[in-house]
Amino acid sequence: DENWQVQGQTFSNELAISDTATDLNDEDSQLDFLYIKNTGQTNEMLVSLNGTSGNYYIEVPPEGSVYLRGAHADLDCNDVFVKCNSGESTTIEYIEAK
Repeated sequence: DENWQVQGQTFSNELAISDTATDLNDEDSQLDFLYIKNTGQTNEMLVSLNGTSGNYYIEVPPEGSVYLRGAHADLDCNDVFVKCNSGESTTIEYIEAK
């Protein structure tokens, strides 16, 4: 494994999400950086930093984005889930660095 600072990858993929929580960090390791863009046109995306049953305090509107810098004692960034409101769906792009 190379450090994320020196390893480059091209990313051009969308992930469809629904009202069921989707884990963006399936390895449960601390993230140094996370960028999520809601590429959908209609529905907002909800983000939780404390698991599927946690609070989804971050709301990202259609075509909006959010980024987080983790790996710090005050920001636990290893349990990231996204979903939509009940009955809704959208698409996202995301980039993470560990």
